[in-house]
Amino acid sequence: MLNRRLVLDYNDYRLKKQELYAKERTRLGVFRAITYMAETLSIPT
Repeated sequence: MLNRRLVLDYNDYRLKKQELYAKERTRLGVFRAITYMAETLSIPT
């Protein structure tokens, strides 16, 4: 019973971690896109 609970908790933890990672990646992607656009349009940042 305890083992099963541990596995469930671990799965939940992994899902949360993946969500955080995805959010971080999209934020980085947006930032990179903005920087790239700024460089292409030669706007001083």
